[in-house]
Amino acid sequence: MPAASPTSPTSPPSPTPTAPASSTQSPANCFFASSNDLVGQFDYSADPDKVVIDLTDAHIWDASSVADLDAIETKYAQRGTQVEIIGLNQASAHTHSTLSGELTTGH
Repeated sequence: MPAASPTSPTSPPSPTPTAPASSTQSPANCFFASSNDLVGQFDYSADPDKVVIDLTDAHIWDASSVADLDAIETKYAQRGTQVEIIGLNQASAHTHSTLSGELTTGH
C-alpha cells in the first residue's frame, strides 16, 4: 500500500510498501483536483485486510473529497477490507462526519 509524504495538492502520493496493515498519507490539501487522484492511488485487490489512511497533514476542503473518501471505503468494503481514517483536524473531521454517506461519486 502506498505511503507518501505530502507534496502539492495535485501530486499523488509516492508508493512505498508496508505491512501488515497498509497506511497512506494524503496530499496536504484535499479538494476536487487532488481528491480525484487519491481514489486511484490504492491497490484495492492486493492490499491487506486493514488499510489506514493518514490525513494528519491534510485538510478536507470540499464535498468532492468526502465523496472520494467514501468511494475508497466502499471499494475496500466490497473486498472485505477494513479502512480506518486517522488524523483529521477538527474542521476536516466535521466536514467528513457531516457529509460522509450523503454524497455519490462516479468512481
